[in-house]
Amino acid sequence: MNTIGWKIKNLREINRWSQLQLAKKMGLHNSVLSKIENDIRPVESELLGRFADMFEVSADYLIGRNTGKSPTQTGKKSTTYPSSEDSSSTIREKLTVAQDTFLHTANDDSMILEGIKQGTGVLVRSQHYIEDGQMALVSWEEGEAVLRRVFFVGGGQMILQPANSAFPPTVMAVHQGKILGQAIEYTVEVK
Repeated sequence: MNTIGWKIKNLREINRWSQLQLAKKMGLHNSVLSKIENDIRPVESELLGRFADMFEVSADYLIGRNTGKSPTQTGKKSTTYPSSEDSSSTIREKLTVAQDTFLHTANDDSMILEGIKQGTGVLVRSQHYIEDGQMALVSWEEGEAVLRRVFFVGGGQMILQPANSAFPPTVMAVHQGKILGQAIEYTVEVK
C-alpha cells in the first residue's frame, strides 16, 4: 500500500521539484518534508489540505481513502468514463461533457493487447499524476507522447509497460518522464 509520504514524494518527483523546492513552496523546513516523505512524521489535516492543493489532488487520494479510482483534481470538474466497448455515446460527445479531457490518436500498436491499435482515438483526462498500474499518456525527452501502463518502483524509477511484446518496456527516473494524462476511454478509430 502506498503511504501518504510515498504519494507526496511521488507527486513531487512527477512535478520535477527537489525536496528543497517543495519545502519552500509549502513553507516547511526541508528536514520536516523529508520526515513526512519517509513516513517518520505524520501529516496534520491542515498540512494535508495544503499538499492536496499544491498537487491538485484530493486529500482522499493522499490518505488512500479512494477505492482504486484516480484522484479527482481539486477545484476542477471532470467526468470519468470507464474503458469499454460501449458505443451508445461517442468519445466526441463525451469530450463536450467532460472538462480537462482531450483526444489522443494512438501512434503505434504498442497497446494492442489492451484493444488500442494505431489510429485508435483515446480519451485522456489531463492530469500530471497517475496511480501505479494505470494507463497514461507519457512524454519524455527522447520522443513524442506514448500510451503505457505506468508502474512506480523503488529509487524514484518508473516502468512504462506496453501491451505488445514487440515493444520493450522503458525504465526511467520519474523526473525524466512527464505524465500528460490518464487514458479513460478508447473506442473510436480516428481517420
